[in-house]
Amino acid sequence: SFHCSDETVNRIYDVAMYTFHLTAREVFLDGIKRDRWAWCGDAYQSILMNFYSFYDKPLNQRTLTYLLGKEPFDHHINHIMDYTFYWYIALYEHYMHFGDLEYIRSLYPRAKKQMQFVLETRNEIGFVEHNDKTWIFMDWGDFSNNGALCVEQILFHKALTVIAFFAELMEDGDAAAQYKKEAASLKKKIFATFWDDERGLLLHHAVDGVVSDEATRYANIFALLYGYLKGDKKRRVIQALKGNEMPPIVTPYAKMYELAALGV
Repeated sequence: SFHCSDETVNRIYDVAMYTFHLTAREVFLDGIKRDRWAWCGDAYQSILMNFYSFYDKPLNQRTLTYLLGKEPFDHHINHIMDYTFYWYIALYEHYMHFGDLEYIRSLYPRAKKQMQFVLETRNEIGFVEHNDKTWIFMDWGDFSNNGALCVEQILFHKALTVIAFFAELMEDGDAAAQYKKEAASLKKKIFATFWDDERGLLLHHAVDGVVSDEATRYANIFALLYGYLKGDKKRRVIQALKGNEMPPIVTPYAKMYELAALGV
């Protein structure tokens, strides 16, 4: 429960909690009036909110199991690249809160196969990128989704570290070593390709191997949120996010990540 001296804030909380309750059905739905569907981007945020509201472990489990689905693993979750990566990150958050090792064990073989699909779709330099069969969502914003987006590589790296962590829990040593190697290589490529030292931020994307000078907040937000930035790089990215050089976030969906990143 929540209550404070500001009745407007209390009303906001009550409406938000009631809405969240309506969308917490057999699985987390994206909304009670529109799609009424399990979209992993919405579900990841719902799982995070669940830790501070209902603390409903079975609801998390049903949602994560439903989203992963079953073989063949030949497409991204919801056919959206970032949603596949959010799924791994959400599973990690779930495990860190509930410590349910047997649940992880039940999903691990399929989680490996989903990751194998991702690894097989990389381009020649090891980045995941937009193609005709994959939608990159990230946010409703005025920016290009073409080519290899920096933010997708960061989320991909985070997902690799998660599956490596689970491989170690499952005592799958060879797989853990492979995922760690892939993650380390990818992280080096991310900063070598997208870091703009003059501006002190990560650039948005590369198309056909050519890095655009376009800069958006998303890659910088997730790099900050996941602790990829240290020292001077971290200071400069925070400064860039506080400034007006990059287009502002226009949706509450993505604003949540920006506020979380600036709070770390």
